[in-house]
Amino acid sequence: MLTVLALIAVLSILGITTFRYAMVKHHANNLIEDVKVAGFVVVADLFPSLSLEQELDMTDKFERTTSFLYSAVGETETTFEILVKGVPYRVCQEIKTRKLDWLEEINANKMKNVCYSETLNTISFFFNTNFTGNTETVSHSCRKDKECPQATPYCCNGDCQKCVCNTIFDRVYGCRSCEITSHATERSECYKCENKYFVSEHKDCRTCGIHSNGRTTLEDCQHCPNRYFDVQSERCAFCPTGTTASTDGLSCI
Repeated sequence: MLTVLALIAVLSILGITTFRYAMVKHHANNLIEDVKVAGFVVVADLFPSLSLEQELDMTDKFERTTSFLYSAVGETETTFEILVKGVPYRVCQEIKTRKLDWLEEINANKMKNVCYSETLNTISFFFNTNFTGNTETVSHSCRKDKECPQATPYCCNGDCQKCVCNTIFDRVYGCRSCEITSHATERSECYKCENKYFVSEHKDCRTCGIHSNGRTTLEDCQHCPNRYFDVQSERCAFCPTGTTASTDGLSCI
């Protein structure tokens, strides 16, 4: 008799556990569907009016199957964030395991990316306006300037930097526009700008259309399609008009 009762108790516990897990998945599925609808609404009607700083309350903007609080925040010219507040711990954990090809990223609680059991959670869903996910980048070190430390206070393309986007840090002149030759910078800073190559001998960051007599490397020279690497002089030479650098960067075709 005791064995039967014990077996019934075990089966009851298993049944309750299975039921709870099924309910967690059910709530997570509903939340994700609501988030997807909210994303469509933003792209269709609301994206031009989104602010980078102020959340747009979406409570009355679409029909929901869940009772969580939804809001939208602009991020860049092509990306935005849907915030869902009041998410329970186990639902938050379940959401974090999901891989959705129409989302760029899922993050919990202001970039800490952890779910708390002692309080309700806020989950951030990051969208591209074309509803394609970013398969190369799983997470970002920043989304906004306020998430960056004082030493690198500007958020640019997901990284905290010393200077705003489209500028690089020059040890002599400070932050300089990408359009200007920088004479005292590092290789990594130089390639934050497009159409630039690094002259290692002088530590110059030069625009591809500007000549330099300084020695450089094949790797640096390959950043410019109109230049090839002269092995003898170790310099980045111009290709003749109407030609471009070969695939190996050692001649023009």
